[in-house]
Amino acid sequence: GSWKKIMRIRRCRLLLLTIIILSFLVVLYICVHYLMLPNIHSVNRYVSISIRPGFNIKPPFSFPEPNVIKPVEEVVHMRWLLELVDILADRTSKRIYLLTCDMKHYGSLLNWLVAAYVNTEIELRDILVISSDKTLYKILKSRKISTIYVEMRDLIRHYSIHYWTRHGATSDVVITKMAIVRLILHFGFDVVVFDVDAIPLRDPHALFSSFHGSDIISAHALEDHAQSYKWSLCFGFVLFKSTPRVEYLWEFSSNITEGKWNAINKLNWAITIGFDATWRMEKRRTNKCKNYAMSRLCDITGVTKTGLRVTLLSRWAVCRHCGMTKFDEYYVWYKIIRTSEDKEKIDELARSVWFLRDDWKKADRLSTAAGPNWIHEISDG
Repeated sequence: GSWKKIMRIRRCRLLLLTIIILSFLVVLYICVHYLMLPNIHSVNRYVSISIRPGFNIKPPFSFPEPNVIKPVEEVVHMRWLLELVDILADRTSKRIYLLTCDMKHYGSLLNWLVAAYVNTEIELRDILVISSDKTLYKILKSRKISTIYVEMRDLIRHYSIHYWTRHGATSDVVITKMAIVRLILHFGFDVVVFDVDAIPLRDPHALFSSFHGSDIISAHALEDHAQSYKWSLCFGFVLFKSTPRVEYLWEFSSNITEGKWNAINKLNWAITIGFDATWRMEKRRTNKCKNYAMSRLCDITGVTKTGLRVTLLSRWAVCRHCGMTKFDEYYVWYKIIRTSEDKEKIDELARSVWFLRDDWKKADRLSTAAGPNWIHEISDG
């Protein structure tokens, strides 16, 4: 009888412990989902979200390619967005330099960081790297470079590795980058988007100041990317200012449903056709700008019927498919590879824009430094 009594007592204790643990988990769930996470409520089919003090998503707000990207009310619960907000809240500058990278292009990223540190006035703390793999994210965090780790499945609906090839849309990497650009602009920060192979050779602040009235300043896109538009933005080097006109452009282009265009095509269509941009040559470099047929030798500015001002930079500012005879004049060297012959020429020219030391891999592996000290240890200077 005493043995059965002991067993009953043990079972009661186990049941009580189970109830306590379950109650704790319920309380923890309520705290996380209703106290710590962003406050969300619907407003006229749009969503109004408070993530942190001073960081709100206000309606109307749409991600680029909303049929591909998850709705914003799902995205705001994700760790990378909270981390992004923390990074932005710690900035004194209102301009962010944004890159996207993975470990396959680690050397190119380091070369870009060294080039920016050596050739420009860009502060390391104003650079943000979107890491598409966790290894790169951990490395950059240890080196005190601002970064967020975004898995494609965090943003892309029904994600699969070959999603973009099957659907004919922009690659998942570009979609992710554009979604984060949209968020940063909405939070009130200007965004300068760089590809890791668009190497800064001079400080871009002076270039941007030359067109201080423009809302968007971009390199020319390649002709075959421009489709039916005469002028096209290049997402390898473009500045978006956080202005109401730019905000309206992104929202307008995100809600275009006609055709099978991707997000970049929609932006270009909105500027050139939807907003009916009128273009003119800039007065700078007028000796090289005889007519529109020579437009890639010219800086041109378009003004839309909404008041949006878009400047496309000449090949003399952004070297896209040119030699290095005037190396000191270019602000950005951005390689283009179309044929094997082009690759041979570019590989030779690329040595002039490689700023890492010959044994940079060893130096990087042995270095325990972070920030500017780390940059100095891996640079060839």
